[in-house]
Amino acid sequence: MRFGSVLYLLATSIVCTNADDAVAKGLEDTIYRAIETGLNGVDIVPVDAVGALVEECFVTSSVTCVVTKTGQDCEDLVIPIEQCRDIDMTFTYKYCSIEEDNDVRIIPGKTTALIETIPVVGLNYNDLRPGRCREFSINRKIDTCKRFYSASLKVEGKRGNDFENGDYCYAWDFIRIFVRRPCEITSKVKSCTVVRTGEDCIDYIAPIDTCDTMEPIEFTFEYCNNEETNLKLRTQKFRALVEMVPVPVEGMELSDLTENECRELTVIRPIDTCKRFYSSSLKVEGWRGDGVGDYCYAYDFERIYTKRPDDPPPTPGSDTPCDVTSSVKCFMAGTKDPCDDIVVPQDECDEETEMTFEFEYCNFEDENSVNLLGGFKTIAKVELLEPMPALDLSIMAPGECRNYRENRKINTCKRFFSASLKVEGRRGDNYGDYCYAYDFYRSYIDRPQTNEDNTGGVTVADDCDVSARITCTIDATGEDCDDIVVPRNQCKEDVDMTFVFEYCSREPTNTIDLKFEKTRARVDTVGLRGLNFDDLQPGECRRLVSTQMVSTCKNFFSAQLKVEGIRNDVGGYCYGWDFYRSYIARSPHNAPTPSGPVGDDEAPCAVSAQVKCTLDSNGQPCKDIVVPLDECDTETPMTFEFEYCNFEESEDIALKDKTRALIETLPVDTLNLNDIPAGRCRRRIETRNINTCKTFFSAQLKVEGLRGGQSGDYCYAFDFLREYIKRVPDGPNEPTPVAEPTPQGPIGACDISAKVKCTVDATGDSCDDIDVGFDDCNEEEPMTFKFKYCNRETESFIALKEDLTTALIDADEVDGLDSSEMDAGSCRTFTEKKKINTCRRFFSASLKVEGLRDGVTNDYCYAWDFLRTYISRPDNSPVPASTECEISAKITCVHDGTGEPCENLVMADNECNTADIVTFDFEICSDEMVNVILREDKTVALIETFAVEDLDKSPLIPGKCRITTEKRRVNTCKRFFSAGLKVEGKRDGYDGYCFAYDHFRTYINRVPTTSPTTVPSFVPSVSVLPTNECEVPTPEERIARITAITLQISGPNVFDDVNSPQRKARDWMIDDDEYDVFCTKTCSKSEFENGGGIFQRYTLAVFYFSTNGDSWNMCGKESEEDCIPRLTNVNSKLDPIRTVSDNELWLSVDMNECLWGGLACNIETMCLDRIEFESNNVNGVIPFEIEQFNGLRFLYIEGAKGPVEYNSGDLAFLQGEIPSLDKLDQLIVIDLNYNQLSGPIPDGVWDMTNLRQLDLNNNFLNGNISADIGNLKQLRFLQLDSNLFTGQLPQDKFGIDFAKDLIVADFKFNDFSGTVPTGLCELFAYQNRLIRLTADCNDLPNGDPRKMECFCCTQCYPIL
Repeated sequence: MRFGSVLYLLATSIVCTNADDAVAKGLEDTIYRAIETGLNGVDIVPVDAVGALVEECFVTSSVTCVVTKTGQDCEDLVIPIEQCRDIDMTFTYKYCSIEEDNDVRIIPGKTTALIETIPVVGLNYNDLRPGRCREFSINRKIDTCKRFYSASLKVEGKRGNDFENGDYCYAWDFIRIFVRRPCEITSKVKSCTVVRTGEDCIDYIAPIDTCDTMEPIEFTFEYCNNEETNLKLRTQKFRALVEMVPVPVEGMELSDLTENECRELTVIRPIDTCKRFYSSSLKVEGWRGDGVGDYCYAYDFERIYTKRPDDPPPTPGSDTPCDVTSSVKCFMAGTKDPCDDIVVPQDECDEETEMTFEFEYCNFEDENSVNLLGGFKTIAKVELLEPMPALDLSIMAPGECRNYRENRKINTCKRFFSASLKVEGRRGDNYGDYCYAYDFYRSYIDRPQTNEDNTGGVTVADDCDVSARITCTIDATGEDCDDIVVPRNQCKEDVDMTFVFEYCSREPTNTIDLKFEKTRARVDTVGLRGLNFDDLQPGECRRLVSTQMVSTCKNFFSAQLKVEGIRNDVGGYCYGWDFYRSYIARSPHNAPTPSGPVGDDEAPCAVSAQVKCTLDSNGQPCKDIVVPLDECDTETPMTFEFEYCNFEESEDIALKDKTRALIETLPVDTLNLNDIPAGRCRRRIETRNINTCKTFFSAQLKVEGLRGGQSGDYCYAFDFLREYIKRVPDGPNEPTPVAEPTPQGPIGACDISAKVKCTVDATGDSCDDIDVGFDDCNEEEPMTFKFKYCNRETESFIALKEDLTTALIDADEVDGLDSSEMDAGSCRTFTEKKKINTCRRFFSASLKVEGLRDGVTNDYCYAWDFLRTYISRPDNSPVPASTECEISAKITCVHDGTGEPCENLVMADNECNTADIVTFDFEICSDEMVNVILREDKTVALIETFAVEDLDKSPLIPGKCRITTEKRRVNTCKRFFSAGLKVEGKRDGYDGYCFAYDHFRTYINRVPTTSPTTVPSFVPSVSVLPTNECEVPTPEERIARITAITLQISGPNVFDDVNSPQRKARDWMIDDDEYDVFCTKTCSKSEFENGGGIFQRYTLAVFYFSTNGDSWNMCGKESEEDCIPRLTNVNSKLDPIRTVSDNELWLSVDMNECLWGGLACNIETMCLDRIEFESNNVNGVIPFEIEQFNGLRFLYIEGAKGPVEYNSGDLAFLQGEIPSLDKLDQLIVIDLNYNQLSGPIPDGVWDMTNLRQLDLNNNFLNGNISADIGNLKQLRFLQLDSNLFTGQLPQDKFGIDFAKDLIVADFKFNDFSGTVPTGLCELFAYQNRLIRLTADCNDLPNGDPRKMECFCCTQCYPIL
């Protein structure tokens, strides 16, 4: 709890010591009364500083606290008294100078930080610069068995350089955190009733065309004390909300609640039933007993969805929470050892320790599928790195579980590492109830002590021998707890289990001095008391037996025992550790198909599924067929048999429509889905042509149903058949069995090939030698190009890169290449017909194939073929057509640090550098007898993807060479780096095209070898190999480029003011931001050379500072609320553009700005697609820089949710004029309602032909409505009400041709005159879309005439 404003206690000499407890108690009582009576706090100011209060300087101080392990706010921690213990807490202290010009000189003796009454070390007493802050954190163990704990920060100093006479500076913050205990109190939103109809809110149906934005709704809240003692309410924390608006507590009975007493609170509030839902909540806090007992807390939240007449029927089971789960596990790579709380000495830690993470998510619904949500809603992460790319987000069937495993390199030199899995979706085919599951995994890395004081010295003696062991039994049955089976409908939150923690000394002669602060036992996250920390005698064993209540509704539970100490007399570190985890299995929805009848009614449903296959040619099973590659056939007939049986003794099985059979990925039609009688089987036979040129083929059968009818037990069976095709009988190419990992091929160049061939359709001749005179040439000569690419690996598959595997004919890309995984020994052929201009000098085609062998990142595969055909002119060629122009291109490279050629680089991981300097030489030579005129647009040198600017492109002199030298920084921590040189031109005065190319790629050897790895001999490519890597600038280059680009964006004048949003944004990018903006797109209407993604990130930072982001309710750096803004219809099925969004805080320095809350970006370009906030205290002005965004489609900055909140005085709003916006031609929505914007609507708005929604109501906008409003032909919502607009609406611009899909047009509460255009009235008769039209068309109450005439308005104002 925090003290904000100041209550000054003036004292001349108060000294709080042990000898004067009365003074200390008096001060404590004063602070406590301030808390309880709702005063904002106390500050204790020395008496000699009182005179300075009139001119007190502006400094601030703050203290915050979180639980170290979880990041949870300390005030939210609830700990039962029986589980209280010492818990690590992190306290963060921050103090700032708000002065504009003067330094603040800190007084060291009076500037103090405390936790409880213990001083904290870490304060910086240097002068505090204007506008600067200092912040530091410290960890402390806090005894949560106490009633409360506290921390404080006091800052005292003088303003300016005159220390003796300067103004006095003072700031103080104090937090006292009461440890919450679970109390038997309840809070409840008891009822919700529509006043007009008397209906329960849940049953009320509001058609969208008659819904009311001010529907009176009655809410009843109930709170009860179920304790056997009084409950002292904490009045300032009692809070009832309706739609986030507090219910006034004045006059409410908030005295102590007696034992077993309940109270009710009833309030009527206007609710907008045109919205999709509305909410209410009640929070109650207090103390059990006389006000000094345990802390009590209760909270209830109710959300009511507004029903519409056309809503689909409710999803079955919608009255229960959606049953989905998520689970994260971790194992040391290549083992079954869990990663939990591993022990790694500091001198043995590794930044790249291989670990295997397993993510499992399940749908335990009995009947309903779950439609998973993408767009960072269903996501798996390790640490805070990029999310796992391969999660299956297709619809999950009932009972289905999915697993995903991935190896990641973890830095064990850190204190801990983490992983998480979040699953979100909708239940049922109607996208019904919301489904959510989340699991967070964190493992702490322990460091064994190496001597008595843990200073890191090396212990001479060997480590001593100590052991730790955990066993567990279930009290009710006496069985072991290991991997128990509990059906989900039988799980309990409080199953008694007994854990035995045994720790033993195996030392023969020496005792062990146990470290009590390091020796611990726990069950799940609950620390246990009762361990004996006395010296452990030689050969002695000790036991701690503890019975704990364990939830069997979770996926697993765990226990841990860690023993640490020092061997007495001879030294030597002692460590023993055991970790116990038991997974709780459910009734196996997807258990193996039963092999025979099952008669027990409680057993899983006895249904089976089986798939068989035979070859039509010989009737033999398809298993282990042998087809040499040169004899394979894309259409080999095979017959598949699908059999599904009901082995129940007496009950039928009602099949669901999710029962299906597939051959490869194509469904088998006409399965019989009628009920299967008990003891009966069904069979479906299907003949298909199978491609035996592939490595394998597959088929599957899934059966789903209900035992005994539509309300019975769930039935599930599945069979999957995959057959591998051998190329030679029992040869070395036998495919790897499915259950075994695919072996990797040999290290070295990946064995793949690419080939391009061409034939002339008219003659069937090869395109290699075409002899066509000018008189016979044809601009559209039909030719056929054949592209063939093969994986010649004997064992490894190749995961092709879709965006880098391309085929070209001339400069046109060929569509239709299959870029899926290529199996070992397989080839693919693609044919394309193209009309070629034989009147040109030549034509070309190319095929480039890139991928990863076995999908391994550092095992790169590359193949390329280039076909260029010169067309002979026998009648007029001064130079023989067969004589190619003789020029050459060559690249060499030297590593500046070692002087070695780049081809021979050997560099350990700890020696690599993200900005190593290398020197490239680009050499171009001519052996021609005449000059060669180079084409400037086609002659290019690249290093990675960045052009060499100083390449000499003047004509080549006969017999001469020229060299261009370029120094560049490259990332030698990558697997390789590359460069390319392409030269194109023609002989001066003669026919003859000139072309030369060199491609340089060096692979960096990580382990020294006796014979250096040779450079892969890849065929050169016309264009440099595409890559997503980008140049890493030096710190100086980064500052220079950010400074230059921001100057171009905002102009020079704004940066002179240190408090301007532009200056703050630029300084933030230079001083604080860590994100690599140079590797992203510009996303601007204007091009900024070498700007990368500076524009987008800088402009959003300007928006943050221009709208006072630190004061936002959510998503700002200083916001107290969780960052969970609502994005309207994001990734709607009707929207062709997919977007990415998340809930990160703004100005997060290590994340792409697209992940900041309230934003969404085009997933392909990562350019801004929307800004959306509502009721977020976004205030200030909209910066002009946003006009440059090239893809912004949605601009929602709604100041409030409605008039009640707008007029409450709790929010600040946007002010000033709307920027021109004339370049934002992609905008679909402009929603700036409920703000304080002024001035006219910018002219650029009337040219936005894509605009569908223009909501500007409840502002101070003025001026006339432009006649250009007629351009907005896509408009559906037009809300201009409650402004200061004047003049007449343009009569001839409204009508069917204006916006035939217009739904709402609001002009009320303005100063418009004249008549509402009759064209708007015509829209009522056209497709009946327009449902609301309002204007000031009633006479005024004072007798003045109406402002406007309207003959068809749905409502005239003011309402009489």
